[in-house]
Amino acid sequence: MMRNLTPLRVGGIALALLWPFVFRPLAHLLPLAVIPRTMLLDVVVLGIMLLILRAERIDVRAIGLRWPSWRDPLWAIGIAIVGLVFYMVFQRFLPGTGSQLASILSGINLFVAIPFVLIVGVTEELTFRGYLIGVAASNVGLPVAFVVSTLVFGFAHATVYGLNATLLAPLGLGAVLAGFYVWRRNLTACILGHALIDYVGLVSLAAAHAH
Repeated sequence: MMRNLTPLRVGGIALALLWPFVFRPLAHLLPLAVIPRTMLLDVVVLGIMLLILRAERIDVRAIGLRWPSWRDPLWAIGIAIVGLVFYMVFQRFLPGTGSQLASILSGINLFVAIPFVLIVGVTEELTFRGYLIGVAASNVGLPVAFVVSTLVFGFAHATVYGLNATLLAPLGLGAVLAGFYVWRRNLTACILGHALIDYVGLVSLAAAHAH
């Protein structure tokens, strides 16, 4: 059943759509290194999104966010396997995929990387999947929400991949995560899977760049 758009809902959709393209460029003005800067930005976006959900009286459990059960890590591993295989296929045919990211993160501490990928995973999944699909689908329809979520997730990585064929990697990963979310409506597993993909990819890229 389609619902009318309220001003608050429009604000939530606008935040979910635009924060990677507005907040991240502004974050470059902060006198911080890329990792703490990104983490701080994502915490701010996450806080605003949670306030919007609270104002809309939407329980986060209704969009699939809950404490992990024993099944969620298994789902996350499955998501990560599919996502990493997908990524490796594109890396095979598009060798430049992630090269800029590797140069930026080549010296990252493996322990610092854990909270980094978790914060990024929570923020991106809550906005791109939880809000754009779990909430906004009631206003625009599931097919539109799925496509928009996937496109925004993909193009949000353009600063790393560039506006070229290598964007197919994050676009494909976005489709995998969106597909799983539509299928299971399990945002917790999406977050864990996303974080696992980022951690494995980040470590492997940094190691490759170091050599």
